[in-house]
Amino acid sequence: MKKPSISKANYKLDPVFHAHPKSVLALPPGAPDHPQYREVIRRIANRIQLSGPIDPSTVSLLLPPGFDLPPGAWKYLEELAAELRAGDSSGIEKLWLADYVKRPPDMLTFLTSPRYLGASLNPGAGQNGLWPKWQELLTSQFDYNSFVNNLVLTGAIGIGKSTILVILMLYRICLAAHLRDPFGYFGLAKSSDISFVILSVSRDTRHSVNPL
Repeated sequence: MKKPSISKANYKLDPVFHAHPKSVLALPPGAPDHPQYREVIRRIANRIQLSGPIDPSTVSLLLPPGFDLPPGAWKYLEELAAELRAGDSSGIEKLWLADYVKRPPDMLTFLTSPRYLGASLNPGAGQNGLWPKWQELLTSQFDYNSFVNNLVLTGAIGIGKSTILVILMLYRICLAAHLRDPFGYFGLAKSSDISFVILSVSRDTRHSVNPL
């Protein structure tokens, strides 16, 4: 008896089909192999691109506490910074595409663009929008360039602490969603879970927020 054939859908004809990108494109010449070093270089170079020229002697002050780049990565960062000071952004764009499908949005775009949270956070249509001081804090301290890894928000009830935590969590999810290969980037197996967790600083705080 002839085995029935199973027709396969031609997904390329699907208008919403997007092939999964390669995990990493060819690295730019001189770029470090380790994604952690590339990430640090991207954040520093992105800050230089947004803020304008930064004295080379102060670049090391932008690194996370206790973290340092190997000599080869330092050399690559110096070359990339020199390109940016000269107005050439081709190198940083190639470095973005080594690990990301496309450059993710900065915090201000994430907060204001209708594609992301703009429709929910912008004032109008009966809503007050995000408090300007919160927006100032988010864009100055928690943009893509930030190396803040731990955060405790305190203050009176109703000032927006929970909203800010949700925004920060959504932004981190957005960054991860732009990665070509999130599992490879974080050194995880394909079957692993990637968890985003909000923790209470004490048991009493946890029960006061949710007594269950």
